[in-house]
Amino acid sequence: MSAPREEQSLPGHIEDAVGYVEELHAEDERSLSPLQRAIERVTGFAGRPQSLAVVLGLVAAWVAINLFLPRVRVAPLDPFPFPLLDGLLSLAAFLTTLVILITQRRESALADLRERLTLQFAIVSEQKIAKSIELLERLRRDSPGVADYDDHDASTMSRPAQPGEVVRAIEDLRSNSEPKT
Repeated sequence: MSAPREEQSLPGHIEDAVGYVEELHAEDERSLSPLQRAIERVTGFAGRPQSLAVVLGLVAAWVAINLFLPRVRVAPLDPFPFPLLDGLLSLAAFLTTLVILITQRRESALADLRERLTLQFAIVSEQKIAKSIELLERLRRDSPGVADYDDHDASTMSRPAQPGEVVRAIEDLRSNSEPKT
């Protein structure tokens, strides 16, 4: 028998960050219209392996019934080559495409929001790291027991990056690496 596990609590700032991300998703869920919720349920069902089995079962049943009915002298609802089934499957494919596009559009908007949040945290973190390096360098220079020397790397890293300059550098690299036509 294993010993009971002690609950491990996360530091407050991590719990806050996790809570914020959860609240972001909860707010997104609360903002859904009833129609969007229905579309999400349809997408959720259609995205499962069981839905393939259901569709294949329905198509097989449709074909079997329409092939069996003439044998018992009953006119089939959709005789071979099953034009009604073809139309229904085309409509289903079209609707499935629309439902997937609607769902992807909403999920893309949420992903864009998370990406912006991540970028903002990365920029703030980089600024905090640069400030920490600057303070450590100042402490090193001001400490009498530590030999003072010029650390070019630390000096460079203590300056926070300017996001605009970084974007321009990326764009320059892209334009220089693209094949000339």
